[in-house]
Amino acid sequence: MSYAGLKSYIYCGVSRSDPRAQAAWSWIGAHYTVTEHPGMGDTSLYYYYHTMAKTLDVYGQKMVRDTGGRPHDWSRDLAEQLVRRQHPDGSWYNDNARFWENQPSLVTRNSLIALSYCLKRA
Repeated sequence: MSYAGLKSYIYCGVSRSDPRAQAAWSWIGAHYTVTEHPGMGDTSLYYYYHTMAKTLDVYGQKMVRDTGGRPHDWSRDLAEQLVRRQHPDGSWYNDNARFWENQPSLVTRNSLIALSYCLKRA
């Protein structure tokens, strides 16, 4: 939920220098991944992708630095991961049915929204 929290701070006009925003940004760097939903595995994975993309787009940062100092181009990483996860019929869905992520109509929508944010940054 750090992505959603950071996005909410931005929408409310909270400065990036605010300790709460800094804490959320630090968490994002410490847990950066596109292979799973941090702490949740594949549960709500596509919701995570959607929220991650929207937040990082709104934040305006092209690169996320992990705790090792390595930069990650989040839009490229996420787009590549989504392409890898797309099913042969063009849809996306999760084998994990929790939060209805086994429903192609819901998950494909989240995936396309995430990709739209990735394309804005490409």
